[in-house]
Amino acid sequence: MPPPNPNEEIRAAKSAVEREAYDRAKYGAAHRNEDTPLEEQGCQGQASIALYGVETALWDQLGEERRTLRARIDNDSRVVQATRDWSRCMQEAGFFYTSTDEIEAELFGRYAPFATRGDPYEVLTREEIEAMTAAELEAVVAELLVLSPEEQVELDALQEYELAVAAADYRCGLPLDDVRYEVTVELEQQFVDEHLATLEAIVASR
Repeated sequence: MPPPNPNEEIRAAKSAVEREAYDRAKYGAAHRNEDTPLEEQGCQGQASIALYGVETALWDQLGEERRTLRARIDNDSRVVQATRDWSRCMQEAGFFYTSTDEIEAELFGRYAPFATRGDPYEVLTREEIEAMTAAELEAVVAELLVLSPEEQVELDALQEYELAVAAADYRCGLPLDDVRYEVTVELEQQFVDEHLATLEAIVASR
């Protein structure tokens, strides 16, 4: 078992207001994402700059091209046609989607009510949770995970649907996967050729 993290012990000893300030100092913006500049990511961001500053700056030069590479692949005429063929095949199997992303979005939405059932923060405040013992919190989570008979029927049907969609997607998606792989290799090689000097500089900076 790894030793306890001293930072977590320090954080646990603080009040709720102090913990919020501590987290902001350590991590920066509360809602940071992959596009948040390192300068705004608190102490961890500053440490990353110190360790990887040159490499990060070079990657930033390629930021827009990297973000649009996926779109270039998706919009390639070969991928567009293969996706239409995939959609037609899925419709013949009884599933009406125009893109593979729609499958994940639909299933995620339908599973969402079940995915949060074991989350005590959905029914309790942070203060109530922090005042509980580990055993009390485990009991709350266990109770939240119990499904009603109606909910169990709904979950079973959803899982059966997911398996059927996955089987159809696998069968219909094989030609699409081949086309997407071919296009991805081609466009990624173009990206490398166009930005070779910058990529070599990134490797040299490590």
